[in-house]
Amino acid sequence: MKSLTTLLLLVLLSLNCNAQWEKGWHLNWDVNEVDIYRSIDDAMKTPDNVEILDLSGMKLSHIPKEVYTLKNLKELYLGEKEHTEGLNLLAISTNEITELPDELFQLEKLEILDLGYNKIKTISPKIKELKNLKVLNLRKNPISELPDEIGLLEKLKTLDLGFTNIKELPSEFNKLHSLKKLHIDNTSIKQTP
Repeated sequence: MKSLTTLLLLVLLSLNCNAQWEKGWHLNWDVNEVDIYRSIDDAMKTPDNVEILDLSGMKLSHIPKEVYTLKNLKELYLGEKEHTEGLNLLAISTNEITELPDELFQLEKLEILDLGYNKIKTISPKIKELKNLKVLNLRKNPISELPDEIGLLEKLKTLDLGFTNIKELPSEFNKLHSLKKLHIDNTSIKQTP
C-alpha cells in the first residue's frame, strides 16, 4: 500500500511539474541580469562576456564548435522555442542535436544546460565534469538511461527527464543531495533510489 501511495504521489507531482513546464515557468530558473546572446555571431564578438547563450529552436543538428570557446558560459539553452504573435502561439521550433561532444563537458562554469526537445540518445559519463551544473533539462529526448556519474553533480537542483525512455534511475542518483525538482512525467520510472 505504501508503494502505491508513493507511486501516486510521484505521478501527481510529475503532472503538476509538466503543467508548470508547459507554461514556460522553466524560463525563470535563475536568469541573471546579464546580456542574453541569441546567436553565435553576436557571442563571438565579445566571447569573454558571454554568460548566457540561447540557441533554442534554431533547428541545429549539432552544437556549434564556437560554443566550446566561451569559457565564462553559465547558461546554455539548446531546447525548443515557441514563436508567438501577441497571445497566439504560431509554432514551436526545436533543435535536432543527436550527440554531445566531449568539448561540452569542458565548460566548467556551466550552471544551466537546456537540451530539451532534441534527439539525444546517450549522456556521456563525462557529465560529471560539469561540477557547477544546477539545472539539466533532457525533456523529450530518446534517452533510455543515465550514467552513474550523474550522481556526482553535487550542485544539481533541477533535473527534467520527462518524456524520455528512461525506465530506472542509476543507484548513484541518491547522491544528488541538492536536488529539489525532478520531472519524470511520461516516463516508465516507478521509483527513485
